[in-house]
Amino acid sequence: MYKFAINKPITTLMGVLTFIVFGLMAYKTMPVNLFPNVDFPVVTIQTA
Repeated sequence: MYKFAINKPITTLMGVLTFIVFGLMAYKTMPVNLFPNVDFPVVTIQTA
């Protein structure tokens, strides 16, 4: 298997670039919300 990659570097490079391009396309279309709308609980303690 590694002999193919060594003997045909252009084909190997095109395969790797194809995976990178499809990976970037998938990354850009993933609906990830990095900052969700979260209400943090607040505790207030008063002493007299």
